[in-house]
Amino acid sequence: MGIGGRGFHVFSENKFVDVFQDNTSVSMPSINATQTWSADASIHSSFSSNRTVWLIGYLRSPINATYKFQLETNVNSILYLSTDENPNNKVQIASSRSTLSKDISLISNKKYE
Repeated sequence: MGIGGRGFHVFSENKFVDVFQDNTSVSMPSINATQTWSADASIHSSFSSNRTVWLIGYLRSPINATYKFQLETNVNSILYLSTDENPNNKVQIASSRSTLSKDISLISNKKYE
């Protein structure tokens, strides 16, 4: 297994999800969502405003370090990162209301989903 890396499944669906309406549960894409794969750190979308896009993937830091994450978006968005490789341990680290995360320490070659 190599050190460092990232990858995202990009799902898009013709439905609108208001992420700030009910943030107690995270809406997931349905079986009808369009899916692609991206190894890029940024995604540029030209989807219409009635589409919802999910980026679901992993991050593996190449070194032990403290990072800041920034979310740049023109629509309501929330960025989550798990505390380990289990996606059920995700925590909100940024949103369109607060675009820059706090300092987050990541361990080399540990997978975060």
